[in-house]
Amino acid sequence: MSSSSSFILQPLVGGITSSVVFVLFWIIRDYFVVYPSSAIKNDAAEAWKWRNIYVSWIHAIICAILAVSSYFVHPELFYADLIDHVTPLTYLTVSFSVGYFLYDSVDIMMSRRTTEQWEVMIHHVLVLLMFILNMLTLQSIGINVVALLAEINTVCLHSRKLLHCCRVSRESLLLRTVNVANVLTFIPFRLCNWFYISYWMVTEFDRLSTVFAICLVPSMLVLGAFQPVLFWRLLRNDFLTKRKSKDAKQERQSLNNNDAKADGETRTRSSETRRKAKSVEVAG
Repeated sequence: MSSSSSFILQPLVGGITSSVVFVLFWIIRDYFVVYPSSAIKNDAAEAWKWRNIYVSWIHAIICAILAVSSYFVHPELFYADLIDHVTPLTYLTVSFSVGYFLYDSVDIMMSRRTTEQWEVMIHHVLVLLMFILNMLTLQSIGINVVALLAEINTVCLHSRKLLHCCRVSRESLLLRTVNVANVLTFIPFRLCNWFYISYWMVTEFDRLSTVFAICLVPSMLVLGAFQPVLFWRLLRNDFLTKRKSKDAKQERQSLNNNDAKADGETRTRSSETRRKAKSVEVAG
């Protein structure tokens, strides 16, 4: 290993990187968030929601690029020992995410939204414990990068949320494209990802540190229960509900057409009855 690589692979460097990222996200939060309308910007609750998703979306984009780049630069990640494998790029990728998760945790607590965001806080605490431990020991960095591939899907998830906040029509090409990309990236980068990490966890369990195992096992169990539910919600809200609404609309239109036809037939019969009555009066 080169001297530059040895220098980067130090807990101190990882800590500095995470601290810098933490500060940068606060700067983005305060000065570079673009609001879609003054109505959202001036509403405290809506402004925080938009700001939180927006910053998380930026993290997901950068993190996805770093994680994918790790596989291009180090293709041995596809078959390497993920416990011992570590490079400057993968190490800095994990350090970058630690900085973001620290920022988001502090933002939630300072905004007094810990109660309503308790699922997110539990996720962040477990991830921070695992990632920081691995940064200190230089162990399991490879599996952390595998887990961060889920940020590819997170980009689509947050794009969907931002478009909904902007009141973009469900029939728009942009939102429909995002919805399709959401499902297509969910399967390999969340569902398949979960199976791969679970397999690795079971087969290499005896090599895991106690703290890492204590955090990893419940995290994987919770994700295993939650991922199918989230996937079903996406399908239901973005595809199945839309089809039901369309069918209901067609049914209402058909009923309206039938009613209009019936009204027309009734008026026709009434007109014929009046004409016949008038003819009888004339004949009388």
